[in-house]
Amino acid sequence: MQKRLKRMGFGLVAAGLCLTLLLTAIPVCEAGPDERVVKLGLDAAFTGALASTGCPLDEGTMDYVRYINEHGGIDGIKIDMMWQDTQALVTKGILAYKKFKDAGAVAVICVSSTTAETLAERCKKDEIPYLYQADFTEGMITKPIRWVFGSMPGYGPTHAAFMKWVKGNWTKERPPRFGHLFYDHGSGWDANAASEHADELGCQFIGYEVVPLLGVIDTSTELLRLAAKNPDFIYVTASGSTMVTIMKDAERLELKEGGIKFCGASCASGETVFRAAGRKAAEGWYYTRGSPSHIETELPEMGPLFESMKRYRGKEPRDIGAYRIAGWIEAKGFIEAVRLAIERVGFENLTGRAVRDALASLKNLDMGFGYITNMSDEQPYLFGIRIYQVKDLVQYPISDFIEPPYYYKFD
Repeated sequence: MQKRLKRMGFGLVAAGLCLTLLLTAIPVCEAGPDERVVKLGLDAAFTGALASTGCPLDEGTMDYVRYINEHGGIDGIKIDMMWQDTQALVTKGILAYKKFKDAGAVAVICVSSTTAETLAERCKKDEIPYLYQADFTEGMITKPIRWVFGSMPGYGPTHAAFMKWVKGNWTKERPPRFGHLFYDHGSGWDANAASEHADELGCQFIGYEVVPLLGVIDTSTELLRLAAKNPDFIYVTASGSTMVTIMKDAERLELKEGGIKFCGASCASGETVFRAAGRKAAEGWYYTRGSPSHIETELPEMGPLFESMKRYRGKEPRDIGAYRIAGWIEAKGFIEAVRLAIERVGFENLTGRAVRDALASLKNLDMGFGYITNMSDEQPYLFGIRIYQVKDLVQYPISDFIEPPYYYKFD
């Protein structure tokens, strides 16, 4: 009995140590005591409900930081990317932000839109810029200037960009008809705001349906209600297991065979989702994306990315999905802003305000992925938008970059 209790005691100690590690802002950089270091924070989702998205995103971000440090950092200045696994929970995200701030971080990267929206005014007060790893949302707007930035234009503008692309390729006399299916989350409602601009884009919006954020096991009712209104396209804003359920139900109900085409938002464009849904269910789906697919090997940055992820993760190019590539690009853009801020004010005077001002003035930045980034307070995002289509579980680009119809009010 005593031996059993002793073993249990050791187990509890080990579990406690693991928990402590997860709750601590863990640094990635191995800089020496005399080296100059810039501290950044990463609010990560390695576990939890968003891990299928967050884990590859955050690993891609950390891999780029490791890569840039191996190549001398920013003119000899290393990047210390502190991280904490918050599971995309707002309460843990607030605590992580405080830890990063107290540790001297001049910027924070985050995977949760709800956390980014919650902390927007706090970032403004503390003058620490925040980069959300997906579509910018209206709830992230701070005035008069931006303190939260996104990697993509916004769930609503991206939805509108897809309608714009469809209309530009439409050959029938009548306007294309769109429905929207989304989960009950801020990102879904934000995407649904695009419906108010359908007429301006020469499209007809036939209605929307909402499903729960988590724990969805059947979406047949919602899909059939939309299908009864004869849409040409159903745009879907969901991710993870919810998206898998929607894709499987659409296939089981033979809605694609009935002539309806489906497009998923960027938050659902992960290969793990396609594999879970199945080859047949995923086939033919359109997706709105900012980051390239692993098949776009002609892009200059793909070489360093492939080589690094082979060394760091043992991954071949075919195993490197959309989110992992996006995380790499986001880190590269963010660190470019840090480099620009140091160039302007000097390392000794580097502050969150200087990094924010650099983010809001990135011009003609070519990160080697086929898109030129121009950021500002009116354009607070890193990527453009392209349309991809799934074939044999791989996403292929089928459009050029699209200028999104932007309708957020910043004044």
